Amino acid sequence: MVFGFFKRKPPEVPDDPPTEKQLRYAAKLGIVVKPGMSKWELSDAISAYEAKNPKAQRQREHIAARREAKKPEVEVPPELIEAECRWNEFSDSTVYMLAVYQKGKERIVDVLQVAGAELSDRNKLRLSLVAPVARKDRYTGDWLDWDKIFELPIEKLLYFEPLNAKFSDAGLDGYKKAVERGLKIAKKLK
Repeated sequence: MVFGFFKRKPPEVPDDPPTEKQLRYAAKLGIVVKPGMSKWELSDAISAYEAKNPKAQRQREHIAARREAKKPEVEVPPELIEAECRWNEFSDSTVYMLAVYQKGKERIVDVLQVAGAELSDRNKLRLSLVAPVARKDRYTGDWLDWDKIFELPIEKLLYFEPLNAKFSDAGLDGYKKAVERGLKIAKKLK
């Protein structure tokens, strides 16, 4: 009879496993990738190898530069540049918005802080957003902590409505009212 704690545990899969590109490069260099190693740990191992072998680093940088030179230059449409500017102006002035957006198969309604907008190298506009997290404290009461940072492709934003720049002063009650209004709007969207 064998007790559970004597059984071997399967290797842990890290939250951020190494990329295929990292694994191929590590194999080429002869670096042993241990089970459960994260992409950051493998990156450190590759950096340590390249520090000892500068020729490998120069070769990798040379290949990357050649690939970059072969990429065709993509012209950015003027309407995307204008949209990026408008969203960055929005983030500087209004800051908060009531938003309905698509995340996978779900529609999410939330109040978000707009931190900025950026065009990707593939001419896709992405918003940098901050969502609130409800916190409870027995001394100060319930409050919103604006610390959940994420990016959203603009095409996933189904609806938005600018909110007062001092929205954070409205507290949890103001947040709940805004989300309730957003839920009604989301039901009307097709």
